[in-house]
Amino acid sequence: MKLNKLFFLGLLALTATFTACSDDDDNYAYGPEVTNNINNDVTFATSGNLALNLTDTSFDIILQRPDSVAAQELTVPIQVVNVADVFTVPESVTFAAGSSKATLTIKVSDKAEAFVDYPLNLAIPSDFSLSTYKAGQSAYPVLGITVHKEDYKEYGVMNYYSWLFETAWTCVVYYSEYLKLYRAEIFADGYPIYFTIDEKGLITITDATGAKMKDTVTGSVDEDYGMITYRWLSDNFTGWDADEEAYIIPVNYRVSAGSFGSNYDYFTLTKK
Repeated sequence: MKLNKLFFLGLLALTATFTACSDDDDNYAYGPEVTNNINNDVTFATSGNLALNLTDTSFDIILQRPDSVAAQELTVPIQVVNVADVFTVPESVTFAAGSSKATLTIKVSDKAEAFVDYPLNLAIPSDFSLSTYKAGQSAYPVLGITVHKEDYKEYGVMNYYSWLFETAWTCVVYYSEYLKLYRAEIFADGYPIYFTIDEKGLITITDATGAKMKDTVTGSVDEDYGMITYRWLSDNFTGWDADEEAYIIPVNYRVSAGSFGSNYDYFTLTKK
């Protein structure tokens, strides 16, 4: 049972300008001419934090512009707002004639450490972009993300049974040799649970760094009480059960109003 993740009205104002009668001659002058670049409306198509492989020495950020202005080649300066010193950002990116996409390749220093979040905040100058927000807009002329290196690789498939939801489902499990951690989005996409399994088959629920963790947000939402938390009852046996031929985790599901009670979840791992 994986829960799907769970917007914008604009008002149109009409304005009118009235002028008073005068015997004086009208003093009208044209304002400064607007450059053609303002209509290019360049934005960042890339969004969301990035996870690189440990061996990666660069990564790409994609920019876009409307098809209606894509006929000509266009070079756009890149403003560096806040960027970690392990990144080298080019001063500009060029859209090829006829293309609405451009690729900004950013180099990564060998000083970048594994599992450290590094900031990357860039902007497109106002001469090449329109307002920072328009109704229905999904891309923006500013980019604020973090980038890190990791070595998680697909380990296999987990078949998970939850006593609270009274059902079983499958999800992909990943493993980091660097951290010796398993990671699985058991309940909802974007809400991973981390755990270790030692040589005796004993399980420890952890955070993303490997530190023992008592409560984990599942991403599953109860319609009456809100977000459900997964509390690991570490004082009870947690590990492989030969009779059940499954791993057993004693857990307590909780919301802000209290607990749903305590019981055991089960899962099996099938290695890829």
